[in-house]
Amino acid sequence: MRWWVFILLSACTKSGAEGGTRSTTLATAKERVAYLCDYAICPTQPEDAAFHIYPGDDGTIVHAVVKIDPNDVHRWSMGCDNLTVETRPKWLTEVMGPTGWKLKTIPDTWRCAGEKRVIHVKEAIVVRSVLRAD
Repeated sequence: MRWWVFILLSACTKSGAEGGTRSTTLATAKERVAYLCDYAICPTQPEDAAFHIYPGDDGTIVHAVVKIDPNDVHRWSMGCDNLTVETRPKWLTEVMGPTGWKLKTIPDTWRCAGEKRVIHVKEAIVVRSVLRAD
């Protein structure tokens, strides 16, 4: 029976170390936005955020989706370069799922320093992928 306890404890420890922080652990939009914008600078104040932030080999990885004010959409591409990136990364469904937000339009894609941004203009939703060197 001891081997079973060891496996269970190992799984819990691994999950804690690699699991990172998910937006679903924070109760309010204000808390989620504040937490995310601490890790990845936000050009404007998002209305809400969904994310998974976790340690990677080269730094902290931030996978996030933010709902922004439609009037702020242009600010999320300022100073960025056009870039062809994957518009529906593998992690998107998991991170965005609890929000109920829907992506219906073809997005604009950008590289903003070390960040990839996929901006859905009509929905005012930005998909963000950031590698933050620690």
